[in-house]
Amino acid sequence: MELDQTNTYAASSLLVEAPSIDNGGLATADDGTFTLTYRLNPEASWSDGTPITSTDVWFSWRAALDTTGTLSGPGYDFITEIDHSDPHTVVIAFSEPYAPWQTLFNLVLPAHELGPDTDIADQWNDEITISGGPWIQHSWSSEQQILAPESASPEI
Repeated sequence: MELDQTNTYAASSLLVEAPSIDNGGLATADDGTFTLTYRLNPEASWSDGTPITSTDVWFSWRAALDTTGTLSGPGYDFITEIDHSDPHTVVIAFSEPYAPWQTLFNLVLPAHELGPDTDIADQWNDEITISGGPWIQHSWSSEQQILAPESASPEI
C-alpha cells in the first residue's frame, strides 16, 4: 500500500487492488484472528526481469523478524503465517486484528537476490544490485541511491 495525493492509503503498482472487506481482502474470524489478502500484479517484476511474487512478501516478513539488529518487528510480530503458495496471492494471517496493516510491507525484498537465509544483516551493505516497482535503480552508494521512473532515460 502507498499514500496517494490525498494522504489516503491506496493500492501500489505492485497490487491489483487494495484489500477490502467487499473484495475479500480483509476478514476477521469469530476467534478474533485477522486475515489480509494481497493480489499481486502479475506484470510486476524486479529490475533484473524476475517476477515479484508472494515468496518475496513472505521473505520480507521473515527478514524483518530474523535479521540481526532489525527494528522492524512491530506489526510483523502479529503475523502468524503467510501463505505464499500462489505466486500472485499473499494470504497473511494475524493473531489479532491489526489496524495499521497498510503500513506493513512498504518495502518488499527480492528473495531470489537475498535468500535463502532470512537474516540479511550482512547483505546489501556495500551495493544494492536490484530494484523493483515502477522505479529503476540508476546508481547506488552508501551515501545515496538514485531511482528514476521505469520510463526515464538512463542519463538521469
